[in-house]
Formats: sequence, structure tokens, C-alpha cells
Amino acid sequence: DDDGDERYGDSPGLDEAFVPYDYMTAGLLVDDEIGRCCEEIPKGVSVTFFMDCCHSGTNTRFFIAGSDVQENGVKARYLPPSKDMIAAHRKARASRGLSRGVSAYKGKSEILFSACLSTQVAYETNGQGDFTRHSMDVLAQTNGQLTCRDFVDEVSRRFGARRRQTPDLVCDESLEDTALLAPRGQVDTSGPPAGDDSKSDRDGNLRDVLLEIRRLLENV
Repeated sequence: DDDGDERYGDSPGLDEAFVPYDYMTAGLLVDDEIGRCCEEIPKGVSVTFFMDCCHSGTNTRFFIAGSDVQENGVKARYLPPSKDMIAAHRKARASRGLSRGVSAYKGKSEILFSACLSTQVAYETNGQGDFTRHSMDVLAQTNGQLTCRDFVDEVSRRFGARRRQTPDLVCDESLEDTALLAPRGQVDTSGPPAGDDSKSDRDGNLRDVLLEIRRLLENV
């Protein structure tokens, strides 16, 4: 933990981070940096995160090592940090002039759908995240016509009663009933009133976007 912000968090003394493909030269993407980006989001802009990675319940990733479980193509989605990885990150971080970070949810203006709780591991099967697979199925079958809470509840249900990971919704309570991927404040998911062609057009556009996202993810 470079700045002490994790002292009272889920992983005391440890920062969590993404590992980009060019991490040896550009460094890691630490949760503090994600928080700083969130603080710069202009007022009125809606941002939604879908995080299919370990310990993602606080919009962060790993640095909590464990065994790489593999059974029938199933394994945990994390990468234990090496000394070289950490050294490369600290060098890149220093060159960017980063110091103390800020919480990614200080203002609670963003919505995060996480693959698991912040204390859990996210799993993948045959190279595809289980959370991603279930999420794409739910989006395809509902055309995205759900509230944020309904969406995460439906995805969780598909993991079964004896699930190893529990998808979570992290946001301000006032946003839980917001329509999925809708501008903040739009909470009506009951369907368009008679003659409201504009909402039908928006629904069609959203459906097209969701289908394209699913196609791209299936080809990864």
C-alpha cells in the first residue's frame, strides 16, 4: 500500500491493481489511479464499470495471492505479483508523478458491477470469465430492460445456490433502481407510454449495443 489508503480496507497494507499487457514499461493500473480518474469525470456524465476480476467488489483487482485452482478448465482470474513486476510499476508510477490516491467512489457517482465480493476470487472457464458469460446471457435475454439491482440479482442467480463467487453492485443506494445503462435519474423500466417512439428508439439502440458487446466478448 503506497499511500496508506488500504489500512482499514479489505486488504490492509496492500494496494490492488490491473496488470496491462505493457506493465513492464507502463506499470500497473492501481485502484488509487482508477479513483483519480473517477474524480475527473465531468458532472452529468454517466459511468458504469463491469469488472470481471478477482477482489473486484471495490473496483480493484488482486494482490492477494492464492492457489491457481484448475478443474475442468476452471481457474481463478488473478496473477500473483513478482518482484520485477512491482519494481517496474513503482518506477512507472514515479515517472507519472503520482502520490496519494483517492477513493474511486468518494463521490459515489459511478456504478460498479463486480464479478465477486471484494474478499472473493473470480473464476473463468475455458478462458472466459464466468461473470462475463452469465452477464451476456442476461443482457441478451432481457435486452437490458432491468434495473441495476435486478441485473446483478439475475446474474447472481445463474451462479447457483452454492456459488463460489457472488456478483455485487457497488454504488450509491439512490442509483440501485436506475435503469441499466440509462442516464442517471432515469429509473422507469415499465416500458414506453403509448406513442413514445423516442424511448422505443433508445431501447433499440441499447439492444444493438449490447448484442455487439456480446459478439466482441465471445470472440476474445
